[in-house]
Amino acid sequence: MINVLVVGSGAREHALAWKIAQSPRVERLYVAPGNPGTAQVATNISLEAIDIDGICRFCTERRISLVVIGPEAPLALGLADALRRQGQRVVGPDAAAARIESSKSFAKDLMSRAGVPTAQYAVFDELAAALDYADTAVYPLVVKADGLAAGKGVVICHAPAEARTALQLMIVDGIFGESGSRVVIEEMLCGPEVSLMALVDGEHAVPLPLAQDHKRLGDGDTGPNTGGMGAYAPVPFVGDAERDALVRLTIQPVVRSLAQSGTPYRGVLFAGLMLTSTGPRVLEYNCRLGDPETQVILPLIDGDLVPWLEAVADGTLTGRIPVLPASTVGVVLAAPGYPEQPKAGAPITGLDAIPEDVLIFHAGTSLDAAGHVVTAGGRVITVVGIAPSLVEAAERAYATPVTFEGMQRRGDIGWRASPPPPAPPPPGGRGVTTGDGISKRTHVTYRHRPYHPPPSKLASPSPPRGGQGGRRGERGRIGVLASGTGTNLQALLDASAAGSLDATIEVVISNHPQAGALERASRSGVPVLSIPLIDRRDPAARGQLEDQLLAALAPYHLDLIVLAGWMLVLSSEFLERCGCPLLNVHPALLPMPDAETLDVPILRGAHAVRDALALGLPYTGVSVHHVTPEVDAGPVICRETVPILPNDDEESLHRRLKAVEHRLLPEAVQSVLHTLSPGGIHA
Repeated sequence: MINVLVVGSGAREHALAWKIAQSPRVERLYVAPGNPGTAQVATNISLEAIDIDGICRFCTERRISLVVIGPEAPLALGLADALRRQGQRVVGPDAAAARIESSKSFAKDLMSRAGVPTAQYAVFDELAAALDYADTAVYPLVVKADGLAAGKGVVICHAPAEARTALQLMIVDGIFGESGSRVVIEEMLCGPEVSLMALVDGEHAVPLPLAQDHKRLGDGDTGPNTGGMGAYAPVPFVGDAERDALVRLTIQPVVRSLAQSGTPYRGVLFAGLMLTSTGPRVLEYNCRLGDPETQVILPLIDGDLVPWLEAVADGTLTGRIPVLPASTVGVVLAAPGYPEQPKAGAPITGLDAIPEDVLIFHAGTSLDAAGHVVTAGGRVITVVGIAPSLVEAAERAYATPVTFEGMQRRGDIGWRASPPPPAPPPPGGRGVTTGDGISKRTHVTYRHRPYHPPPSKLASPSPPRGGQGGRRGERGRIGVLASGTGTNLQALLDASAAGSLDATIEVVISNHPQAGALERASRSGVPVLSIPLIDRRDPAARGQLEDQLLAALAPYHLDLIVLAGWMLVLSSEFLERCGCPLLNVHPALLPMPDAETLDVPILRGAHAVRDALALGLPYTGVSVHHVTPEVDAGPVICRETVPILPNDDEESLHRRLKAVEHRLLPEAVQSVLHTLSPGGIHA
């Protein structure tokens, strides 16, 4: 049995406390500071969420086993850091990783480094430079406060005058305080928005059900932006396969990049996505669960949430979260005057007449002197209906009799559950790229090139055989590592036999004894060797396999090793000890210096073909690249675009990509051999 503390006071924290309280693992549950709703399922503690010292003392005194931090402010201030320093198990990122939300410019630069698709952007610290940019920009565009602004620091501008006003209010007038002293200006993207959240343990990411938020105050997405007026889940037009592809595209790259920079992310990572006509784009990241998304997602989780939260804190996250076959619709009840100047103190009625399959999550509520629940904030309550369908869930939520004087609520939550196809970019817009804005203190460089699908292109011309710095007349010596049928190996064998590849295949090694590649090599008289891997998950077994690989390769004095369908990631230690270059062919387009900027997502990993189809991309391609410790991230030698046809499935697209691989791989090998000295490995 464990003691758990939830930090925060909103409807998100009420939903967390409601779900955690159901766990048989929990002995005592506390919420700091909580609200009248959390008091029904836990013990409220009179500590503000940003009282770092007080929360740390409380955790020690009450022997808290797990802390779940809800809001972004205490994360940005370092609450998770302080708790971890005293040995506490925490769900929530350290302050350095929480910058993914607390600084939009940090998040944009991180996306650019990690290859995550996003809107083009520019960053400004000075009003004059920002105004100069706004006067010549293409509209509509979006002005964002760089720091935390309670979900309200975003202004959509349709003309220069609107942008100038927004910039003046943020940078000079300080309507968002220090958070607006730096601004991000970015192109406006068009299409349906979805909220993708995943549990992250520093390395692994496990997604939660997708949700769709409704930010505008009024029906039909009219009125000012708010913190969120309602949400529903799951999103019917994005299936599980598409959701998993979005995780690989938008969550895992930044998790990997943060870990490599020494700031592992441990908590919930929230990607706000726009599904544009040219593929998904990240609007922003949040370093915590969304509100109101949490209120509609947690009721869908089948079973105990606590073991999943513990796995986040302990770094042992694996598997898939079970989800109930149901739908939820959450409607936010907001105070009069929200979002500008909400009025408080109105009695709330109907809380004692909640229908079946409806949940009430408190946010801006308090108790008056007589113990009655009254309004005490902007977003007061989230009413959540649960049913087999979205239509029924919405009916249940809207039939709930909870009300108060001046109450504001939208009447159309869930109206975009069957959206039209993603809209094209606005007239005159710049399109979308993977976000190569460059932030500087006093000015900004903003680059864009329209996309034209590039032809096959080698990184540099090959010097003549025997020329300066190249090989001196003899044929190259190649080793091939292959796990599958060996069609790419066959392309190398055929090119070698025809003389278009000036090299011989010296040895073929597989981790599968029955691999077709071994049979192809044997038929061609090439020595073969099988080195099975007993357990992929055992680091010792993988290390032993790599030692055997190096020992087996050493006698051949190879110039180059080609991974031809090799399905194991090689460690950085192996690459260092190997002593010669390794090449890999990848069925997707990877970034390449001096080539046209890609306006499709960068798809890395083993599911690139599946992801290209799941994301509805118009084209994909083939890249041959050097192997580095980071998967599919080494320098690209050549690449070629392959269109995705309307009737393509995974098998047909894979078949057409293979045809390109068989042609491109020998070209790349020949190009690289021209630049090498002979006998690179163990020479």
